[in-house]
Amino acid sequence: MTCIFPPYNFTPSNGTNPPKAAAGLDPEQSLRYATEWATLECVWLMARYVKLGLATELFTADEADPAYWYWSYLVSVGLHVRGRLADARDGLSQQKAKLDAAVAAAEQARQLDAQQAEEQHARAPKGKGKKGKQSGGAGGVSGGGELAVSAAQAAQAAAAATAVLGLGHCTAAAKKLVCFDALVYEREERAMQLEMLMARGCLRLLAGLRLAGARSPPAWQCTTRAEVFARRFACFRAVAQPAALTLHDFDQHYALDGVEPEMLLKSALECFKDAKLVADASLALHASHAAALAARASESASSGLAPPGPGAEDAACRLRATKKVAVANGVAIELLLRGGDLRAAATTAAGAPRGVLLDHALSPLFPVVKLGRK
Repeated sequence: MTCIFPPYNFTPSNGTNPPKAAAGLDPEQSLRYATEWATLECVWLMARYVKLGLATELFTADEADPAYWYWSYLVSVGLHVRGRLADARDGLSQQKAKLDAAVAAAEQARQLDAQQAEEQHARAPKGKGKKGKQSGGAGGVSGGGELAVSAAQAAQAAAAATAVLGLGHCTAAAKKLVCFDALVYEREERAMQLEMLMARGCLRLLAGLRLAGARSPPAWQCTTRAEVFARRFACFRAVAQPAALTLHDFDQHYALDGVEPEMLLKSALECFKDAKLVADASLALHASHAAALAARASESASSGLAPPGPGAEDAACRLRATKKVAVANGVAIELLLRGGDLRAAATTAAGAPRGVLLDHALSPLFPVVKLGRK
């Protein structure tokens, strides 16, 4: 945490008073940044847990609804925290500018003090006593004064160097906080928006098909729905922020009494259409940033720095796959709505549910939802 909280100066404590903080980062501003950063890291870990559960089929098809609901909640919290984190970083950026000016002023003052000390030393009278008689007479007094002046100058120079060094540590801490990659930040923002839209679209599509009669109510054996939910997300209760949700929260937030399945499917269709637009914008963003990343790689190679990580092409492939899922689910919803009688289309001739197949061939996270045979 040394790069987050303001460093202390090098003045030793006398045992009663704590050492004073070096003039630098505001402790409250640094603590606010650290708090938002820690909250965002918790959100990422929680969202990663849900995504791994979906990708590895830890969540069954009957648990997909609360899983996508929880994921959507986490992404929305993450977007909100990122905004607060950006505000805190802007405040630290302003402090860093002041620190840079303070470092420049301190260095200039140190150089001026050193120059004055040299001039004073050159003007100081030299002792003219005999050889070997440095203590006594005029020569002895002169020699002692010269030593006293030199000690005072050395102490002053050491204090000035310490001040510059302390401010330098502050600026280094501020630089680590405020320095971020704008290209990566923008791509992450788009990816979060896409995840939230796709999660909401899958949730509303599955809920609409359940209301239409295509999905049978889950039959739990030797357990209950509430116990399954509590066990799946038990680890989230160890985190204070964001607050862990319960099945009661899910049922309250997603109460479907009196809701028509057509309304949910239309809402899911809008989510998938918006997701396609965000995916297209993200792909265009990747293409426009390709030249910048190539230029940065060449600059890193010439300067000896590490080149950017090779994850851009993989991210573009995932974007294209997610876009295909959004298009496929959108087409399936339009076909269902175009048929007229949604409940008849969702059930067999005998009135039994047709069942829902979750096809993860394109994406391990977002399935193409298909109905069973008529």
